[in-house]
Amino acid sequence: MNQESSKYVDHIAMEKILSDKLSKVSHSPFSSLFAVEKDPLKDFSQMQEKAFCLEPDGSAGQKTFQSLVGSPYPENNTSVLFCYPSVLEAKGSVLIVHGLFEENRMLYRMLVATLNRFQIDVYVMILPYHYERKPLQSFFSGEYFLSADLARTQWAFKQAIYDLLAWKIYIEKKGLPLLVAGFSTGGCIALDLAMILDFPALFLINPISNFSNLFWHNELISTVKKDLIQNGYELQDVLNIMQVFEPISNPKRKNMGKNLALAIGEYDQIVDAKDYEKFSEEFQPRDVFSYHCGHLNILRVPKLAEDIRNMLYGILNKE
Repeated sequence: MNQESSKYVDHIAMEKILSDKLSKVSHSPFSSLFAVEKDPLKDFSQMQEKAFCLEPDGSAGQKTFQSLVGSPYPENNTSVLFCYPSVLEAKGSVLIVHGLFEENRMLYRMLVATLNRFQIDVYVMILPYHYERKPLQSFFSGEYFLSADLARTQWAFKQAIYDLLAWKIYIEKKGLPLLVAGFSTGGCIALDLAMILDFPALFLINPISNFSNLFWHNELISTVKKDLIQNGYELQDVLNIMQVFEPISNPKRKNMGKNLALAIGEYDQIVDAKDYEKFSEEFQPRDVFSYHCGHLNILRVPKLAEDIRNMLYGILNKE
């Protein structure tokens, strides 16, 4: 994948999301149905106990349960997991957390198919307010997950972390080694949970980790910033609400490296390369994989599946 085409894919995707979606909606911190919490993860222990008792409904290819964190939107209150079992006897499992504003699961088709060929069961967790969880009144997938309605955004991150906790427990009960892989914003969610619980293996793909840059300097989120400024909010106001979920400022980041791998696209136009440099400096991941691709087409890099497999098989070898 060459540099020019990789950058083009990222730019076109950003322009389309901005022009067709984000520019057509507006949100405010003052019209929220939620209340900002000072310590949104204070009930983690109780949620963990509840997660152990959950029994999902659904078919072999799709599981659901009532989310541990409720919202005023019925569609969003059902947590969804898509299941892609290996045809041959599986040696391990990979749980993928997808990215922000996504509405096309085909992005993962090549990655899932390759991992299946490696005798790995693959699961994809749907983030709050995305895909099937998009509320009827929402204009597009992920609109309510991150917006100038900061209280709702805070609750969305909290809900995503607890949903991931529950699905992780469910998959681990099957007895196979599990690797959690997070793409973009999904990487941020996975990392947030991993800094509370010990993960045997965490594979982050172009992860979001710096909220200052995300909310204030990222072109994709420019309309959110505009809404915030129009409502009298500054960057520090955002960080006061969201910093508990910002990986780069979490004091536990120094202890993560031994179980952490970072995969980045050299031509990424959505996340600043300096964010990845800062991430590597702060987290000191045991492996850093750099591919000749952008932010989005990294999911089609053949070596990505190989590197995920090798990290998962490394868990098996330790056993």
